[in-house]
Amino acid sequence: MRAAIAILFVFLLINESYSQKCANNWLFGEGAGLNWSTGSPVAISGSAMHQHEGVACISDTSGQLLFYTDGDSVWNRTHQVMSNGTGLMGDFSSTNSALIVPRPGNMNQYYLFTSDDVIVGTDGYRYSIVDITLNGGLGDVTSVKNQLLYAPCTEKLQAVTNSDSSGYWLLTHEKNTNRFVSYEITSAGLSAPVISAVGSVFTTFKGAGCMAFSPNGTRLAMAMTDSDSIEMFDFNTASGMVTNCMALGSVNPTLNPYVYGISFSPNSSKLYVSESKNQRIFQFDLSTSNSAAINASKTLVGTSQTNTIAALQLGPDKKIYVARGQQTYLGVIHNPDLSGAACNFVDNGVYLNGGISTYGLPSFVQPYFNPDQGCSAFNVNITSDKNLMCQSDTASICTPIGFTSYLWNTGQTTSCIKTQLAGNYYVTVTDNTGCTAESNRISITVHSSPPVGISVNGDTLTVFDAITQQWYLNGSAINGASSNTYIANQGGSYTVAVTDSNGCIAVSSPVVITGISKVGEEDVVSVYPNPLTLGGWQLTVGANFVGGEVEVFDANGSVVYKSEIRNSKSEIAPEVAKGVYQLRISSGKSSVTRKLVKL
Repeated sequence: MRAAIAILFVFLLINESYSQKCANNWLFGEGAGLNWSTGSPVAISGSAMHQHEGVACISDTSGQLLFYTDGDSVWNRTHQVMSNGTGLMGDFSSTNSALIVPRPGNMNQYYLFTSDDVIVGTDGYRYSIVDITLNGGLGDVTSVKNQLLYAPCTEKLQAVTNSDSSGYWLLTHEKNTNRFVSYEITSAGLSAPVISAVGSVFTTFKGAGCMAFSPNGTRLAMAMTDSDSIEMFDFNTASGMVTNCMALGSVNPTLNPYVYGISFSPNSSKLYVSESKNQRIFQFDLSTSNSAAINASKTLVGTSQTNTIAALQLGPDKKIYVARGQQTYLGVIHNPDLSGAACNFVDNGVYLNGGISTYGLPSFVQPYFNPDQGCSAFNVNITSDKNLMCQSDTASICTPIGFTSYLWNTGQTTSCIKTQLAGNYYVTVTDNTGCTAESNRISITVHSSPPVGISVNGDTLTVFDAITQQWYLNGSAINGASSNTYIANQGGSYTVAVTDSNGCIAVSSPVVITGISKVGEEDVVSVYPNPLTLGGWQLTVGANFVGGEVEVFDANGSVVYKSEIRNSKSEIAPEVAKGVYQLRISSGKSSVTRKLVKL
């Protein structure tokens, strides 16, 4: 029982120590600082930091700054160097020169890890311990200082919570090998190293560039500057093993872009990479585990107007911040969980009010930015009233109601959305506990409208390649006029609506017919029997049509019978198969049409 209570106590200490407020203060670059106590970043002054690349900061669980470091010196919250806080062995030119990790079981102490420069450095990975109770609560570096882990080293240095939240995993990488080295940090201290031989051999500049864990802790990605490429891995938070290398390839090898910054989105569904020299940001969609599909998803989502962009860092507000070399603004990706341009990159995103951004942004233990820490998984199923539709149709896609917020990949924020566009749709919802989940994806396909045009030959109108059609005169449907040929019997504006094999409808441009006088129905006595089974049709006409002409057309508009009308009564006896035909009786400029049916 006592053991169980002790374990629970350690767990509570760990969870308390990595509150998101512990990342509320960022101090970086040349005197630059931001504070998130209001929920949005606000520039702060007083920072003693003047650093080219990697930095680290830590605040307490209420969001008050405790200390910060460039890997060489350590400053307390009053921006004074701690009395034993100089001479650390991180390098000003190391991507991750420093990382601060709370010490499990002692909420007043912190491990401060450092890494040397990968090119000429020999100091390797080291750690010191800061005790915040020293110097009247301002803190100081203890006698445990610059303890060697191993040398030489690369500039890859990150940490993530372990599987049972009793501690952390520190992850490093050897120089000139393909070996990751991880250490579990618990209340007992640092474990023996865990070796994972996977991925590329890190030579010179390949050891530079950022490394990041996904917020859910299951993936690891890193930029390799000299090869301008990215590798992504699976990470086991129980064993500390790195497995399953996935090469994402060069961002743009012909342009020597110098890839540097890397960050996952808050829900771990997207990966962002910065090209330092070409000032561009690319997004990869991680919704699949297929390497080819992830590579194919690469999308340019941002271009900076500065000479250099570098580190990418997820913030407490679930936005990704972009370091811009020697600039007074950071760039911001406002909606990093959304695909493509919907992620909304803004180049001049946050003003530093006199501070200068350089290459680096603060490194933090990953769970500071896991929005679903402590949440139980839940499913969200969206539905659509249409998955296949025609142009001008509208699909309604809906989420179950009852969530506190909705964010669609289109940027919309309602529980239901309407669209006329083809594409994939999904939504991220937040429940009343602040936990989030991403829905299933729905694909909408939009069929093109069928082509439609009327061919005119005298008073004969024909339309081609339709499954069904309906003719109109002056905007009103003509009763029974549903074959592909129609013989106009009066002047006016004719159109036709056609339907294709997808059920999509299109209406033609109007055709104006002139020079035909409308004949009254009383001028045609009868056509019978209709439908016809045997023999011929008996035709009775008025005096207007005696001496005129009778014609019968098949469904393709071809004439199958033609004869002069000599008397008011006559027989129409074409040798035709069963089907639907059209009769035209004409005399001068007058004509009448009838539908004929043979059974």
